[in-house]
Amino acid sequence: PREFLKDRWSYPSDIWSIGCVIFEICTGDLLFPAHENNEHARMMEHVLDVEFPTSMTSHQLFRKSLNRRQWGRIRKVSRLADRIDDPDLRDLLLQCLQFDPRLRVTPYQALDHPFF
Repeated sequence: PREFLKDRWSYPSDIWSIGCVIFEICTGDLLFPAHENNEHARMMEHVLDVEFPTSMTSHQLFRKSLNRRQWGRIRKVSRLADRIDDPDLRDLLLQCLQFDPRLRVTPYQALDHPFF
């Protein structure tokens, strides 16, 4: 999500990446197999089963880099909840993949998570 806002890198950016990598290690699949920004954004909402928060979508840079009118259909990909059976892993991934970086799990919180 940081890319859509042209935001600076910060530690929560790495947490998002770690969530994607953990998913890929555990399943052998890409979490968001998209090729361009509009498809990627739409797929993120679909896979995580949550819409981008208004605080992000109302941001001028978000609107400039993404065009919701062009989102249309995405290639078939299942929701995260349907792809991960382990409830602790699913919970950890959803905490890593919060759209709002302020709401993402911290590294210390992640290490205390029941999944580990």
